[in-house]
Amino acid sequence: PLAQAIRAALELMERKRSSPHPLEPLAVSILHAAAPRLPVSALKPVWVTGQDIARLGRAPGPAYKAILDAAACLQWAGKLSSRRQALLWLRKYKKI
Repeated sequence: PLAQAIRAALELMERKRSSPHPLEPLAVSILHAAAPRLPVSALKPVWVTGQDIARLGRAPGPAYKAILDAAACLQWAGKLSSRRQALLWLRKYKKI
């Protein structure tokens, strides 16, 4: 479990993206210790999902990955600090 938590924390720090899945408490503790200025939102699962994108009428395809990656990066950086804010961003992103 310790090695798995360290690996998960290091992968997130390397990718600079929030995880699509909830983090184990140990991984969260490791991230807090390694990067104390990391926004709280970075440690939460990505708020935008493929279902959210589909609800806006976009057909499944390669664009989903780009949208989900962009949301994960923004959330990691603290620019999306809530699900509500992420969904507002998604509506604007869809118009682009």
